[in-house]
Amino acid sequence: MKKFFSLLKDKTETYMLRMPKGREALWLWLIAVMLLAAAYGIMSTFAPSFLTLDLFFIPLFFAVFFFKGYGLLVVIPALLLFYYGLSQIVGENLLYQYLASVTLELMEWVLASLVLIFAMHSYGLSKRNEKQMLHDLFMARTLQMALVPKNYDMGRVRIAGKIQQCREIGGDYYYFRPFQNNKVVFCLGDVMGKGIPASMITSIIMSFVYEWGKKTASPAEVLNNLNERLSSLWNSEASYFTTIFYAVYDEDASVLTYATGGHHEAVYLGANGHIELLRTEGGIVGAIEGLSWEEKQITLEPGDRIIVFTDGVIEARDSQGHMFTMEKAVQTIEQSRSENIQTMIDRLFAAVSQFSGGVNEDDIAVLVMEVKK
Repeated sequence: MKKFFSLLKDKTETYMLRMPKGREALWLWLIAVMLLAAAYGIMSTFAPSFLTLDLFFIPLFFAVFFFKGYGLLVVIPALLLFYYGLSQIVGENLLYQYLASVTLELMEWVLASLVLIFAMHSYGLSKRNEKQMLHDLFMARTLQMALVPKNYDMGRVRIAGKIQQCREIGGDYYYFRPFQNNKVVFCLGDVMGKGIPASMITSIIMSFVYEWGKKTASPAEVLNNLNERLSSLWNSEASYFTTIFYAVYDEDASVLTYATGGHHEAVYLGANGHIELLRTEGGIVGAIEGLSWEEKQITLEPGDRIIVFTDGVIEARDSQGHMFTMEKAVQTIEQSRSENIQTMIDRLFAAVSQFSGGVNEDDIAVLVMEVKK
């Protein structure tokens, strides 16, 4: 039964969006003629106690639904059949007494038909706009994901990441690339909001990060430049900001320099089993001019990993409203320490999905950087 109603819904929507053609149109016009004949037959059989003009509205409604404005042509034969049947029942001398009421009902017919035509036209227009919007969103998502680099495996560093958006496009992002001759830059962040506005700001931020990341190895300086540039874009009526973890790894010195702009801790997973949460002082980026950010450094050994993710991980909620928390995230990471970094990412996503029942209320992004053994 459910399958039947689903099929009926799909067919109804199809006919609301297009007019039938060819043999299909002929069959539907034939059905309209049969409905007219049936209305006349019922009127003639049950007269004079059953003279309602509304019987002829059924074939008119049928024709208008399938043939839109052309269906109004059914008004002519419907009215002629009704007048003819009425003249046979009441006689020509009494026919004119019914003209006023018949004319009023005829106006109601046409008005109701026009409302139906307008409703179907509006529905078709909204569906076409929706189709265009979905196409535009698909193109925006394609372009946005094109900005996300593929997994990195060069020199002494291996990096992998994954983004899962709760809408077609979103505000989570990450970025990494080699810098100078012996450094690797990577960052991950979350733009305030979701959907198209967040996606647009994400593209702007990624272009800024790419540009300034080529000029300095200081994460704090990059965040400062990013903050001043973003802050200058907004007027008093709008303000967008991002949280971000930005790091530069020096392969020769085996030192990771990092800064966090309002972002929660990254996870350091040492090859020797040591776990540490990495965070520096510094507020969100892009909301207030004149802020500064702290930098810290940590020496990495072969096999060490840095795992950073957006708050879609730790703030995912189960059916009772409980959050996934940083503790569960660290526990999941620790349990997959023996796996490769891509598997570690997949397991973290799977753990969040299982916890939330597959319902994502926020975008999720995860990035893992590993020093090769």
